[in-house]
Amino acid sequence: MKKRMSAKTKNLICSRVRKVRIDNFGDDFGSKKEMARAMREDYNTYLGYEKEDPSQQQVNIEFIKRLSIKFNVQLSWLLGE
Repeated sequence: MKKRMSAKTKNLICSRVRKVRIDNFGDDFGSKKEMARAMREDYNTYLGYEKEDPSQQQVNIEFIKRLSIKFNVQLSWLLGE
């Protein structure tokens, strides 16, 4: 049985994905596109990883793992542990 992720956990993960982007590309216009390109992710798909509205947030564990490796960020931190 698959366990659903709480809105609070999704929000925390999405905010940490956003922090990694800002730390590496800044918060200027176009930085989300740069991050999507760096992660080889469709831009619109990437936007779902940063959504502020929990009902629209997407969390993809494979993306989180790749993000952890590419930017040398602890997976446990990204996952809010």
